[in-house]
Amino acid sequence: SDLKTFTTLGSQNPSQPLAVSSRVNCNFKVTIPANYRVSLYFGETDTVPAPDNFYAPKENSWILNCVQKLIMSDGSIRYKFNTVSNETFYFIYDTSRMSVTQSHKYDNACDKTCNLCGATRTVSGHVYTNSCDKTCNVCGATRTITHSYSNNCDDTCNVCGATRTPSDHVYDNSSDNTCNECGATRNTNWQIRVNETGVYDIQYTVITNGFNGISTIGVFDSKNNEVLYNHAKKGWPLIAGQNYTIEFYGRYDSIVSVDWDIAKISDTLFPDTSASGWYNDAVTYAVGAGIMSGYSNGKFGTSDSIQRQDFLVMLARLDGVNLTTYGAKESAFNDVPEGSYFEAAVNWGVEKGIVTGYQNGKFGVGDKVTREQLVTFLYRYAKYKGYDYSYTNNRETVVSSQYKDFKNVSGFAKQPILWAIEKGVISGKTSTTIVPHGNAQRCEVAQIMYNIYLKNIFR
Repeated sequence: SDLKTFTTLGSQNPSQPLAVSSRVNCNFKVTIPANYRVSLYFGETDTVPAPDNFYAPKENSWILNCVQKLIMSDGSIRYKFNTVSNETFYFIYDTSRMSVTQSHKYDNACDKTCNLCGATRTVSGHVYTNSCDKTCNVCGATRTITHSYSNNCDDTCNVCGATRTPSDHVYDNSSDNTCNECGATRNTNWQIRVNETGVYDIQYTVITNGFNGISTIGVFDSKNNEVLYNHAKKGWPLIAGQNYTIEFYGRYDSIVSVDWDIAKISDTLFPDTSASGWYNDAVTYAVGAGIMSGYSNGKFGTSDSIQRQDFLVMLARLDGVNLTTYGAKESAFNDVPEGSYFEAAVNWGVEKGIVTGYQNGKFGVGDKVTREQLVTFLYRYAKYKGYDYSYTNNRETVVSSQYKDFKNVSGFAKQPILWAIEKGVISGKTSTTIVPHGNAQRCEVAQIMYNIYLKNIFR
């Protein structure tokens, strides 16, 4: 029943050839009307009467196998067939005397290839319920889809309603109250203030509208610098008299209420620092900002000197530079070991013009950084960053009259010293001395970093 059926039309004269529509390399069922005689064609012109068994006194059918298509010199088309006995005969294709009824057979509307003859077709495409549907409704073919959300904060697909865990709201800073993605607003007036410098544990209970609530918090100072949580002390190092803003991390539309419980854990971060020491606020700041840290034995080393390479590491932390790429560069100095913890910071300092090294080609690894060297590094850093590194014309006269040892400042450090004193980076070792060749102590470096922060020198 899957074979094609062809019916001849026109005259029933047996002397006329049987007209058949055919297809190369397909099997056909040919219906011969009653009283028809089948003519065999050999070559282009010869006609031979068919044997008796080809005469059809009444309607008969044969299953024929087409093996060749011939185009005659007169433009007609003949199809070559073999009988069961392998005799060769032809049927003439004559559209004026026959009609053809044939249909390709496909599995479904998405099927491109006929199951009978292999003919291909162009189909309109798979049928899906919507743009999020993965499986064709007709043939079951699958595809990769992407759900449609209004923005990164949207948790429900606009097409099919599928849900997801969205990203947190995005704000410019801890003071920004409008999400950049979806426009959601929040209350940002969550601030704390302590009366004494120390390490504080912050306990909170937050009631929110929507989503999953608060997962953690961040603490930011008044200049929007994050204060690092101190894992050793299990709290945040906070300075007396400063306002800190709390940023809540998590998924919520708005905060309904917050209950605080702020408890002081310790007066100081380290056992060798004093709560009454002139440097305590500075050390608290420098450690909270991630610029400095203590030793592995838990102490800070208040009066210890700082080596040159360690100060470059601190300056890189202050800058916030990603040192990953600088570690792969060859050092300009032969005394900077490859793979050392300070190699990348020194390479960064060289590239930015912050350090130049000694005349002997060495950096001076292990050498204690002097006060004038430290100030010179900071001065060059200000120039590299495009910060103000100027000072007034009479500054040298003023400094020379106030500090009796200014004349001992090295030539390379005179401008940096004048800049540092005018900007308030340093104020002298004493009221009358700079001590330019003296070693910089760790507590002094912390105070210098705190001075830069308070006076917005690197802004």
